[in-house]
Amino acid sequence: MFAFPILWASAFVWLRKRKFLRKYAPHPIPKPWDYVFGNGQSYWVIIELSGGRIIGGTYRKESFASSYPAEEQLYLQQLWEIGENDEFVRPLERSHGAIISAGEIKLIRLYQ
Repeated sequence: MFAFPILWASAFVWLRKRKFLRKYAPHPIPKPWDYVFGNGQSYWVIIELSGGRIIGGTYRKESFASSYPAEEQLYLQQLWEIGENDEFVRPLERSHGAIISAGEIKLIRLYQ
């Protein structure tokens, strides 16, 4: 009674990872946003907004990304000044991060 649901879920995950089944079964994570930000990794992030403004920051333990079905929003826990060649120069003084709506985002670049 208890083992069967665990075995069933494990079998589904194992089958879902097989190449031959990928084209027939939907991915269990509906959006790339959820896949990337749901894996628990830390990133250096450069975000290009729709208006052309560039935001740099860190996505770490205290950061947050909303997930499906909620509207995508991203909280970066600290903002950084970005140099000409996309290098992270220094943290912005007194920065406590930023909340960014996905509707404003044109591109997100992630670095480790």
